[in-house]
Amino acid sequence: MRFLAYLVCLIGIGCQSTALTSAKLYLQQDEVAKAKEQLLKAQGLTPDDPEVHYLLATVHGQEGDLAAMTASLDRSLRLSPRFTEEAAQLRRHYWAKEYNRGVTLATAAEPDLAAARQAFERAVAIDSTAAQSWRNLAFAQYRLNDLTGAIASYQRLQALAPADTAVLSNLGSLCIQEKRFAEAVHALERLTGLAPDDYRAQVNLGIARERLGQREAAGAAFRRAVELAPDAAMAHYGLGNFLWNQNQYEGARDAYARAAELAPADTDARFNLAMSYLRLEDDGHALGLLEQLSTETPENGQVWRQLSLIYARQDRVAESKAADARATGLGE
Repeated sequence: MRFLAYLVCLIGIGCQSTALTSAKLYLQQDEVAKAKEQLLKAQGLTPDDPEVHYLLATVHGQEGDLAAMTASLDRSLRLSPRFTEEAAQLRRHYWAKEYNRGVTLATAAEPDLAAARQAFERAVAIDSTAAQSWRNLAFAQYRLNDLTGAIASYQRLQALAPADTAVLSNLGSLCIQEKRFAEAVHALERLTGLAPDDYRAQVNLGIARERLGQREAAGAAFRRAVELAPDAAMAHYGLGNFLWNQNQYEGARDAYARAAELAPADTDARFNLAMSYLRLEDDGHALGLLEQLSTETPENGQVWRQLSLIYARQDRVAESKAADARATGLGE
């Protein structure tokens, strides 16, 4: 019985060796299908042979099945570090192929962002440690309005590059857009720690904190933004919005006025300034701004609605009716 068992073992080893040897010969002759057939046979006989899995990975790569290639490489390396260098080279070759394809598609005269996203997804599947793959994948997802996917990609990228301020800034902004305010605060707090002079980060941090009901902390962030960048319209505009939401209309008026002074082409700042004047019962200053805006933004129904109300208070009946009709026609 011992001789029989020993003989069976020898037969098994011989069959495996023949299959693996045949697979190598077929690979040298570029007969991929025959090589794969022999490798699968060898895998069945010796499933713990790292060389079999490595060679299967090369076959999967040539077939274009990159997910299977990655799985075979991972299996080979789990079994033994013997093919570490070869696996890294193979992974890098196919990663570069997919990454470059994605860049070409994304930067073409007529970009194909959907195909670019697929290429970058394959690239990160091949090598999840390459930061540029995640960065470009997030960009493609954002441009395709896949904000959930973009956030997930930026979160993976943050883990790879924790001190990358651009990543934290984009992550914070996207989380605000998606109303994921706690996650936004987490990213923006890290950002302000790395870049304490970034007033835009303070504005976004203020927005996220305000949405979470953290009014004191939100106000501090908005005021810090103004301190950091007293000549930045965005900082004053953000503070104005915060003060408006707190029913502090005099402070909102002053903040919007400064924003409008710094960015006179910003119609939003001037409209909000006009609304602040109205809350303070200052029709005179509001009227001048709204009449300017009615010329610059004639499709803004809110402007016409407010003009109608002011004209009515001034007994300018015909102008009030005309403004009211214009607002109604614009859906306001």
